[in-house]
Amino acid sequence: MKSILSHSFNKFIITIFLLIELIGCFGIYIRYKDVTNKIVNHHQTFNINEDSLVAALESNKKDFTIQLCVFSLLIFATGAFSLLAYQKRLSRLRHQFNEYQELLTNSVKNHEQLILDERFFYTEFVSVANTLNKILDEIYNKDNFNNLTRMPKREKFLNDTLEFAEKSEVPVIVVYIYLKDYQNLLRSRSFMLADKIIIELASRFTSYAATLENSKVAKISGNGDFLLSFPCIDAIEKTFETTAESLHKCFNGKIDFGNDGLYEQNVGIGYSIINSKDNHDVIDNAYKAALLASVQKDKLYCSYSHELQAQIEQEVKLENDLKLVLEKNELDVHYQAKICAKEDRVKGAEALMRWKRNGKFENTEKFIRIAEKSDLIIKLEKFVITKVFQEQKILQSKNIFIPISINISAKHLHHHDIINFLMANSRKYDVKPELIDIEITERQRIDSNSEKVLHSLKSLGFTISIDDFGKDYSSLSYINNLPIDVIKIDKSFIDGLKSNNNEIINENSKAIISGIVKIAKGMNKKTVAEGVETKEQVDCLKALGCDELQGFYYYNGTAPIDEFIEHYKWRFITNQS
Repeated sequence: MKSILSHSFNKFIITIFLLIELIGCFGIYIRYKDVTNKIVNHHQTFNINEDSLVAALESNKKDFTIQLCVFSLLIFATGAFSLLAYQKRLSRLRHQFNEYQELLTNSVKNHEQLILDERFFYTEFVSVANTLNKILDEIYNKDNFNNLTRMPKREKFLNDTLEFAEKSEVPVIVVYIYLKDYQNLLRSRSFMLADKIIIELASRFTSYAATLENSKVAKISGNGDFLLSFPCIDAIEKTFETTAESLHKCFNGKIDFGNDGLYEQNVGIGYSIINSKDNHDVIDNAYKAALLASVQKDKLYCSYSHELQAQIEQEVKLENDLKLVLEKNELDVHYQAKICAKEDRVKGAEALMRWKRNGKFENTEKFIRIAEKSDLIIKLEKFVITKVFQEQKILQSKNIFIPISINISAKHLHHHDIINFLMANSRKYDVKPELIDIEITERQRIDSNSEKVLHSLKSLGFTISIDDFGKDYSSLSYINNLPIDVIKIDKSFIDGLKSNNNEIINENSKAIISGIVKIAKGMNKKTVAEGVETKEQVDCLKALGCDELQGFYYYNGTAPIDEFIEHYKWRFITNQS
């Protein structure tokens, strides 16, 4: 390989030619002097006349002059030819350099590899090209591939998928896999372990995706979500169902990290179909569907549609309205009594949030579900906490001392300031922690940090209840590891105790309730049956040994604090010291 520098020694070449000429001239001169000395010595030795010496010296001088001129002309001609050849080569090289510069500029501008043909096989050109290509590779990988999993990023995935969809004769499906517990993972585990979990999930995911023909995968940077696209060769609904089942198995399977324990992940699966030229929103649409699927427990997946978009827009408006009424302090807290099964007296109450919107009460479960997607749930719960402490003060002023339950989300338990917030309200309103029951729902996982918060609250005197027991993540270890005082039996089991004729018909529900009550008594915990609606249910629950009952049988709905006192004081309320 030749060097471009070999054609750029103009001054050096001229200097070399001058040196050659000087050395040659000096050599000719030395030879001339030597011949002159020999002529003089010869004439002196043989005593040859002066005229012959002069003629010989003149002849030698003439020869010297001719030799010097011929040599100089030769050197000049060679130098001139070399210079012309050099100038011609330099001109061609400048043209090549301009071409190379243009190739280099385009390569950098377009982020494309710099490929050289044989015209540019110079050491310096090739060295620059190799260095540039290495940098471009690094930039390309950084821009297009996730550092942790080495999977493609969103933009590359979208471009590759859309390019494939243009050539595909069948619809192309885009799947968004939303990791519901990713934020909890970051909060509850070390970053190193969280990375190991993501790598393991990515490995499972890519292995499954490899079974789908022409599939493409991606990892969304910045969170734990994944993307998948593939051509749909079967009926769309059937494909949705099949892939959703496989993806749930892929991501929901347990990961055993030995001393670091087991890890399980829940996902929301969202689908969107590429069916027109403008599909740059296909990932966003699949994401919206995945978010909706993540909060609907009875669905494996959701697919994007105009109806879904309308629903999302309604939920966005509802969330904005909720923020507004919270800022204006226009929400209400109502109460539902807990009745002592043995005495038919009020032994406590549950505080429930109520929002009157457009003249009617908004579905509480719906707006709570929306609030749980963000930190808005924490603001809502702080509002309820403050309101309950204020109204506990009202109850105490009427000599009513009953514990009030406050629903607290698992997300709120991640914030350690909840302990300070509860204690600040306890001091401000002079309400003992024993009169506040922290009710956690079983539909949300409780991690190790949340366990510490619950144990701290327990040590401060707060009562801890678990709501919806037996519905979702139910396990005996759940109530064994947490400082639970009260177990609230899920309404679905209570519903099983009635028929249209109000007869006890579901012996399985009865057996489950009986088992829960026995376990609770054995662990010295109290049981509360929620959703009690008929006398037959009441009689059965009393017979099974349930401690407290709660539901529409005792009062059809919930009531603000004044109504709660008026409606129940005359019949149920018992003073407690």
